[in-house]
Amino acid sequence: MIKRFNVMNMEAALQYLKRNYLFVGLCLVLLVGVFIGSLCAGQTIATGSPQLSELFQSYIARRAAQGFWLNTLHSLAGLLPYLLFAYISGLFVWGMPVVPCAPFSYGLGLGAFCGYLYATYGLKGTAFSLLTRIPPGFLAAILLAVASRDSFNFSKSLLYCHIRNQAIVLPRDRFKQYHIQYGIYFLLLLLISAIDSLLCVVFLDVFGF
Repeated sequence: MIKRFNVMNMEAALQYLKRNYLFVGLCLVLLVGVFIGSLCAGQTIATGSPQLSELFQSYIARRAAQGFWLNTLHSLAGLLPYLLFAYISGLFVWGMPVVPCAPFSYGLGLGAFCGYLYATYGLKGTAFSLLTRIPPGFLAAILLAVASRDSFNFSKSLLYCHIRNQAIVLPRDRFKQYHIQYGIYFLLLLLISAIDSLLCVVFLDVFGF
């Protein structure tokens, strides 16, 4: 019975990977960025460079001085460029190769930040990451992977039309749907930014960096 259950789970997992291979691939690209970012942070600390320390202290001071709404805007300003990059890339015929740069670069930043906290502050830094950075970071990573998937598919559709016949264009409904999707993604990104701001307001004074 257990063996049969395990086989069914394996088959379901394989079916999911086949149906969502692009999304899974983009998530892996993001995780590679996180890994490289954390390694770079550790290497920077090992060489004694003060750059990450200065950036972190500036980040903490700015967040502590701002209220909820300003922190929300600050968080949105940090996340929006990644979403815009994916959105714009999807509008070009040859945008597919550069779309994965959005989740990869986001992963680099997230990995560098969390890696610095762990390497510098140990358990205190890890706890700070788990409470303030990982929850909104995870949500933003999933959103960015989904948006990048849609951009990749939209760019692929444009390329397909271009290869078949330059006179063939996508239906107007496809363009409308693409923009509506990104409108929804922007609203979700705003919600994630608010969550990020709330967590900072609640926990920043507790850690006292």
